[in-house]
Amino acid sequence: MLNQIRFSRGTSQPADGENVLNANAGNCHRSALEPRIFGWFEGPGIKGSLEQLRARKIPQVIAWLIIIGQSFGSIALILGFMGRVAAGGLFIITGALIVHVPDGWTLNWFGEKNGEGIEYFVMLLSLLLIIILKGSGALSIDLWLIPKI
Repeated sequence: MLNQIRFSRGTSQPADGENVLNANAGNCHRSALEPRIFGWFEGPGIKGSLEQLRARKIPQVIAWLIIIGQSFGSIALILGFMGRVAAGGLFIITGALIVHVPDGWTLNWFGEKNGEGIEYFVMLLSLLLIIILKGSGALSIDLWLIPKI
């Protein structure tokens, strides 16, 4: 049953390219996560991240869910474990790009704007949408688990 659902989009085998998408999307979230959780690269750490989210009027429970979701979601994407679920959750979290719309399209390369533009977020949402639609790929843990379920 699950195998039929997995290949119902007209393909008989999952492609290797989906593994690359998983790794890229997972690493994009991971690289944004390291400063948020560990304080690496002059990042705020967990305490600073919670304060930043609180300043945006996000309740603390939701702020913790965002941090935990990004943590486990990025690891799940890199491993290809529950890829569609992880991509869906990260899609919702990343979908908050509305905050960055006033800053324009491009990233703040030269420090001339107050915030970052939306081009990075649009790219990341595109990767996540492809993973939601196509799955985790040929080398994923998902594909290994499906016959065992």
